Amino acid sequence: MRNFHLKSVKISLYGDYFLVTAALGLGVACQDPPREPAIKAIPSARITHRADAPARSKIEALLKRDERRERDEPPEVTSVGPSRIKVPWIVDELVDVAPAGPAAATSEGVALVTRDKEVKLAPLSHTSAGPRAAPTPIAALDADPKDFIARARGPAVVGKLAYWIDGSQLVRRAVAGGELEILANDARAFTQVAGTGDFTDGAPALVAYIAVSSTDTQSLHARLWSQGQGSRTLSPEGTSANTVALVARGAGWMALTLEARTGMSPLHARMVSLTAAGPQLGPDNIAWVAGSAQPMTMIHGVGDDKDTWAILPIERDISRFGLARVHVDESPNPNQEITWRDYPNGIDPAPATTGHLCGKLVAVYARPMAATPHSPQELHLAAVTAAGLGPSTLIGTSRGFSDVSLASLESGALLVYVADHRTWARRLRCTR
Repeated sequence: MRNFHLKSVKISLYGDYFLVTAALGLGVACQDPPREPAIKAIPSARITHRADAPARSKIEALLKRDERRERDEPPEVTSVGPSRIKVPWIVDELVDVAPAGPAAATSEGVALVTRDKEVKLAPLSHTSAGPRAAPTPIAALDADPKDFIARARGPAVVGKLAYWIDGSQLVRRAVAGGELEILANDARAFTQVAGTGDFTDGAPALVAYIAVSSTDTQSLHARLWSQGQGSRTLSPEGTSANTVALVARGAGWMALTLEARTGMSPLHARMVSLTAAGPQLGPDNIAWVAGSAQPMTMIHGVGDDKDTWAILPIERDISRFGLARVHVDESPNPNQEITWRDYPNGIDPAPATTGHLCGKLVAVYARPMAATPHSPQELHLAAVTAAGLGPSTLIGTSRGFSDVSLASLESGALLVYVADHRTWARRLRCTR
């Protein structure tokens, strides 16, 4: 866990950051802290790999976007000043589920992947409760910390199956047990699988992941795996991808990918439609060009039949860090409105997740409690609306969060996060 103070513009690179950076195949340059420029300049396009002309021209056009379309969200609610605004959900009591490990919230409970590639389930009891916070009905697992890799990525659970990256392999196993299946052998180690969550009966299972190019081991791209069709590349020719998300959109999905770069990180979006011949890819559009991204920066998305939102914790500029909310549609539009919920400081990793709760689109995100370096962190829950992020609900505090996931339930959701060397869970219930 690394907390860096952006206002002082001093970045401390610890050993664990170098290890993760090396594992992801991205370099880090050490240099003296730069002086704050008198005039803010638009970053120049730095393409470190060969890009085709269409991709290059689209990125250059977006660099000319109107920055006046970027605006601030309302100030964040913190534990120091608790919110009195009513929200349509009840936060039940916290449960210590298991040691820290790759965990995911599911409609059946908390799924954890062990070092031996088994899936353990801490079952959720679907019991009702009253109008006040009640115990979260999850049975804790009797497990040894050595059973898990504490900070490994949690699996993507699609239907009854858990998907994750094991070394260079995309694998899956039923949450209830069964044989381990190897689905692909080109995955990038230590990256996360993007799933579609629950899906319609009869539709093929579908996940996205980050893969290593077969012709250039330093090049990464997004791949789409579907049942009966195998893997195909999501990233357009001449581009790369360091993180990917899938968002339900009508009868298909919107695929969001981010090219993590220093000074310029394009956010790509393209539709994935289901046909009798398998998933079909729509045209690739660049929805936005963000600033500098880190190796552990992750893209998230949430939406409905009409709107799709990309949720991205990232550096806003040389002195600010925050949660960007980007409206994404199917047509090229270099002037999408961007809203920011600024953090007091930067964090890396910056865990976040999205989902549906009580009829609303929501985002859950960890942020520093204060601007002080190495400040404790808070976990917040806020609705995602056309106007921006709504007032947040404080879910919990920790010395540092490393992962978070959310699964919708019939009348609420299950929230799971990893912090303070443990895996925790909290049920959220709708008030009406």
